[in-house]
Amino acid sequence: MTTCESTGVPGVEPRGGHENATDDAQEPDVPHVYETEDAFTLEMNLPGYNLSDIDVNLEQGVLQISGSREEATEEEKGTYHVRERGWGRFTRSFTVPHTIDPTGVQAEFANGVLTVILPKAAEAKTRRIEVKGPK
Repeated sequence: MTTCESTGVPGVEPRGGHENATDDAQEPDVPHVYETEDAFTLEMNLPGYNLSDIDVNLEQGVLQISGSREEATEEEKGTYHVRERGWGRFTRSFTVPHTIDPTGVQAEFANGVLTVILPKAAEAKTRRIEVKGPK
């Protein structure tokens, strides 16, 4: 199982950081990853993105989230003092534990938040073992 270098806790580990981002791309927020008894869940804020802008792939233990957004064409409204609406492409990669069930991974995008659920394989879940006494 992967152990997060920053916390020492087993789980989903970021790989590399913000890969392939253009200079003008506004990076997505740092994802939140939490673990329950049945799954790991990753949540990432992607405001301003559409469902068609986002790709999620899982291959050989690496979860890759990427997105692309075109530069908004706005009419000239005067002199901009702050212009932070990003555009371009981003890619984030995460090493996932080998104990997940890759066939059960689900992703949902609603209200600007991407949620990826990585269910644990049955053999990875804690199970209680009955201790028997002498017969």
